[in-house]
Amino acid sequence: MSKKSALHPSDHLIPNARVTGDWVGDEDFIVIELNSGRYFGLGHVGGYLWERLVDGKDIQELAEELGRDFAISKDQAIQDTLEFAEQLISLDLASLVRDV
Repeated sequence: MSKKSALHPSDHLIPNARVTGDWVGDEDFIVIELNSGRYFGLGHVGGYLWERLVDGKDIQELAEELGRDFAISKDQAIQDTLEFAEQLISLDLASLVRDV
């Protein structure tokens, strides 16, 4: 059973200013926290989502594109995107911005 997310599909995430990311080869994407030098491998799908996050897309838009481009159900795409967003927040790689 999956837990309910505290995030909402209309929420936005903003990458923290001290974090940058780039592709390493064709399939791997890493983000680096510049102050500490910590780095995290996001893989192909994580890199795909990160690039769209940087473009300012909200969680719903990220999920819609993920579902379309990776041929997964809408529900699965939303769940996966919410989990990805929660991980970025918990690692302090991105901050939540709520639409009011």
